[in-house]
Amino acid sequence: MELLAPAGSPEHLIAALDGGADAVYLGGKSFSARKFAGNFSPEEMQDAVRLAHTRGVAVYVTLNTLIGDIEMESLKEYLVFLSSINIDGLLIQDLGCIDLIKELAPNIPLHASTQMTVSNLAGVKFLESLGFKRVVLSRELSLTEIRNIVSSCSVEIEVFIHGALCVCYSGQCLMSSFSGGRSGNRGACAQPCRKPYDLVDLSGQTINKEKGRYILSLKDLIGLDSVPQLLDAGVKSLKIEGRMKSPKYVYNTVSAYRKAIDAAEEGAVFKDHGKEVIRLKSEFNRGYTTGYLDDDISADMVTEFAPGNRGIEAGVVRNIHHDEFEFASAADIRRQSATGITFISNKRTIEFVPMKNVYRKGRGIYQVKTKIRPMTKGQVFWILDPGKNTYTLKDMDQKILIDASLSAKPDRNVELIIRDQDGNVAKITSSYIAQTAMHGATQDSIVREQLSRLGNTVFELNDLEVSNEGCLLPKSVLNHLRQDAILELQDIRVKRHEENIKTGEENWTGANISQTLDEKKDARIWVRTNSLRHIKEAVSQGIKGFIFGGDSFDHVPVKMDDYMKAAEFCRNNDAEIIFFSHDDINTNSSVEIIKCDRFGELSDYPDDFLDEWTKQLVTLV
Repeated sequence: MELLAPAGSPEHLIAALDGGADAVYLGGKSFSARKFAGNFSPEEMQDAVRLAHTRGVAVYVTLNTLIGDIEMESLKEYLVFLSSINIDGLLIQDLGCIDLIKELAPNIPLHASTQMTVSNLAGVKFLESLGFKRVVLSRELSLTEIRNIVSSCSVEIEVFIHGALCVCYSGQCLMSSFSGGRSGNRGACAQPCRKPYDLVDLSGQTINKEKGRYILSLKDLIGLDSVPQLLDAGVKSLKIEGRMKSPKYVYNTVSAYRKAIDAAEEGAVFKDHGKEVIRLKSEFNRGYTTGYLDDDISADMVTEFAPGNRGIEAGVVRNIHHDEFEFASAADIRRQSATGITFISNKRTIEFVPMKNVYRKGRGIYQVKTKIRPMTKGQVFWILDPGKNTYTLKDMDQKILIDASLSAKPDRNVELIIRDQDGNVAKITSSYIAQTAMHGATQDSIVREQLSRLGNTVFELNDLEVSNEGCLLPKSVLNHLRQDAILELQDIRVKRHEENIKTGEENWTGANISQTLDEKKDARIWVRTNSLRHIKEAVSQGIKGFIFGGDSFDHVPVKMDDYMKAAEFCRNNDAEIIFFSHDDINTNSSVEIIKCDRFGELSDYPDDFLDEWTKQLVTLV
């Protein structure tokens, strides 16, 4: 199962890699549903793809907004660029872009964004027929619904597992456009659901006087407990929301779900669940819900009092006075560098008080100085100091370990070989000719010091073997050897990742197979395709019936020469072929012609074709 992490900026990307993500999704400066995230310039995106591929991590780019005609020329340039940098997938919302993507970037697998609001099997099947490799399901589906969809389709299914939820259906919210003049479907949501409202009846009376005012603001999704079930259901990818959150949030969330997935794949119990939830809350907490996943849709999904971070639960208000109140906390949180507290006020909102106005009265008892009156028996929360919230390559804990061997012989070129844990080897020979040292050879410790300077990379030196036959090795030579070797190893790892992706994606896009369920006679399989390569491969596997050609999103129009070659190959290999085309095709009488009218209806079908569909429908019924 893939763990997919948000990368709102290059810094977020590093945090996601360090946390243990299998894949990341990110956006460019345009055409992204998170317009106000840092996002990536073309140069940053190219570097991001290389960095991620070095780690064996996939990169999916978001093209998940509605596209206007005025933007088409820019989109064309963008698609050509994306095609050139070997991204692993493209998330789209606007179906009108498919033709253009197929034409300009046919090498990029298509992922259907959650912005498409795919909430049923019919929607998944439709996108599958258009050539999509993956579908991101709507966040409003239950585990049962997800399981049913996965079991009935062949495309990859991606599911949101953690992060913000919308009060409206995914991709169908128009509130921002109406109330804020900014479209959420254009990446500029004004988040009206995170604002306070009073609920008023027809007589003008406020209904929610005793409750919070954030009646449209949902808690965040948490799916740590659902990971084993989603794994068992066959979900391909678990997705974390959060391109607008901090890098530390990304790291904490990714590392928590990394542990949960690893435990589930090993069939073990996730023992750190409680500890990880506390760690997640310490970074950002507007309350958690399993809501839709558990099919528990209720008022408990609403944040009610706070649309943003409220902190970690501390205690309950007691002893309210004119300008102060008390609360009890189980632990002395001062040691954890709290910056202050939040509490629910009588104004039905969350208020913040800095730590300078919070006094420790006794063991676990705190006094809060504030003129804002708290709600009786309302909750109090600690706001912890986020600490360091930056991520660079030097800050990474999880690096790729490498072993190195250096050889230096008099009057010979110095040679450096480095190996990673995956068996990749880079060998660099320096132009420097080693000379016998007059006053002692370069010490091994100096060699290690220079070759260990990998802080600005994703690599870390593990073992070093030095074979120096009395030579002087200048630091500049060692530095150049290290840099060149690392670049070479990166190139090898990136190439291997991209080759593995291409190899794994050699499939029969658009080919439809119909197979008889009648056990009384031999099964007969018909394959619909538009590729002679597909036909040859199928024949080698014993398939003898083909529907060939026609219009499709999956390929450029089939040429007359292609029809002729396909027909000749089938005749020579005792296979049947039927042409599917809008156009008249002049062939010999041994080839049956099926035409398609302007409504997409066929003029005829192969013998027994409809019978087989009928048998399958009867079986289903």
